[in-house]
Amino acid sequence: MAPASFRYLFAAALLLLGAALGPFAEAKFAGVNPFCIHATYRQTCTDMVKGATTLDSAMFNALQSALAEAKRVKAMIPTVLPAISQLSSKIKNEVVQTCTEDFDGTISDIEETIAALKAKDMGTAQSHLSAALRRDCRDAIHEFGLNSELSKYATQLTRTVDNAMAVVTQRPASR
Repeated sequence: MAPASFRYLFAAALLLLGAALGPFAEAKFAGVNPFCIHATYRQTCTDMVKGATTLDSAMFNALQSALAEAKRVKAMIPTVLPAISQLSSKIKNEVVQTCTEDFDGTISDIEETIAALKAKDMGTAQSHLSAALRRDCRDAIHEFGLNSELSKYATQLTRTVDNAMAVVTQRPASR
């Protein structure tokens, strides 16, 4: 066991190091909304929460942004058609149906998340938001080796939902 003086010296060094690194840690998050510090895509999250100053407003803003993104991406399903034109009609229909169901499910899950949050049911909210992270459309596009912008937008939607989850799963600050 280390002598007591060594432990005190080590603790003091850690405190000094923390104090010295403090400004660098703060600089890392400069311009990032406080509710987005734990998000994977912090700047996108900051844009999503739209200057929110409370956790509730950050959650609802992030979810509304994710919902709008899901609806926008769903409207882009027809952009996959040129990429699948060489496939059989059956496979084309399956890809379009998979993407439609994927984005409809994401939209529904985000709407259910919003409803659960309004009812103060965090368990249901987190469950639905987790379910909103879908990949079936992207997987269908990649399965056939297709090159489609829809896959890129579906990836952006996943990042948006991931950011919303980072905000929603935060614990409120203790008072």
